[in-house]
Amino acid sequence: MTTDTTTLVPPAESTTPTPTPTPSPQRRRFEATLKGGTPDRVPVTAWQHHIPEESDVEALADRVAADTARFGWDWIKINPRATYLPEAFGNTYDLARYTGVLPARTRTLVRTPADLDLVTDAADAAVLADHVRLVALLRERVGDLPLLPTVFSPLSVLLELTGTPSYVSALQPGDARPTEVLAGLLAERPTAVHAALRAITDTLVTYLGRTREAGADGVFFAVTGTAHRDVASPQQFSELSTPYDDEVLASVQGWRVVHTCGPWAHPEWLDRPGVHAVHWDQTAPGNPTLAEAGRTLRAIGVGGVAHLAAGDGEVATVRDQARAALEGAGRAFLLAPSCSVPPSVPDAVYAALRDAVGHEEGAEAAETR
Repeated sequence: MTTDTTTLVPPAESTTPTPTPTPSPQRRRFEATLKGGTPDRVPVTAWQHHIPEESDVEALADRVAADTARFGWDWIKINPRATYLPEAFGNTYDLARYTGVLPARTRTLVRTPADLDLVTDAADAAVLADHVRLVALLRERVGDLPLLPTVFSPLSVLLELTGTPSYVSALQPGDARPTEVLAGLLAERPTAVHAALRAITDTLVTYLGRTREAGADGVFFAVTGTAHRDVASPQQFSELSTPYDDEVLASVQGWRVVHTCGPWAHPEWLDRPGVHAVHWDQTAPGNPTLAEAGRTLRAIGVGGVAHLAAGDGEVATVRDQARAALEGAGRAFLLAPSCSVPPSVPDAVYAALRDAVGHEEGAEAAETR
């Protein structure tokens, strides 16, 4: 597996070659792992939603950079406001009212099948420009640490635009089943469904190209919970997710880490050519462990620790799960929580996660960045 590199050519009038910067230990460690090599130790990171900083990209960049330095993370999964992509297409949210990590939705773009026509290319939306700027701000703050901006799959975005959860855990009594919503839309306006997915896909391709120009090293691509049979049937996933996901991923220059959320998340569905690593919850029902998946997956595994245990401050559990992952993975992997860690996480959890890999940088690295 390879990643793109760029050769800097000095101006024609210059006779002094531009020196090639020496990559940081973090970058060397991350890249060695994703190339299937043997790093000096397992790379580690974690991420959470920072509320209210996530509504101001400058504040969010400052907070993420500070946490990265404080805990000595090896790479950064840029964790945006969870609703930033639906916002680009026309959903609106009250950023002063949150339930968990989600702001209250005040407008749902697609309320009827006829509204599918409202989903059009949104590449120039202000919220996407803000998040391109977030990448640039982080690049300024963290040096050459690997930066992967998060995007959600076109199907995940479309479900949110209809007001339908893309996670089985988010379904409430009386909610329409996502599979039923998708079946109804396909029955009434199949061409419009695919046109909407096409508009979302084109937007993501353009947006990710701009993040690359701003300093991103690839993508953290989340299909959210859509691989679960109660969110999208296998047939719906094959028709409405896979081809559009592949197109977005194929457009990315750099590393491609793919995330599938929750129970019965089918990481094997995402183990496709061009995907460097797959991230899933190894502690959730129906999912393989890192060791089990390592025997069949071509891609590198990411995970090892339950994000809810981390958010609940279960330091001993985090330590035990990290140790078990390190002992049982069988090959190189990226140690991380299984999903975004709840904002309640205490510092001791992150310290335990960092220390589990025999972290030799710690506070000294933080002081020198």
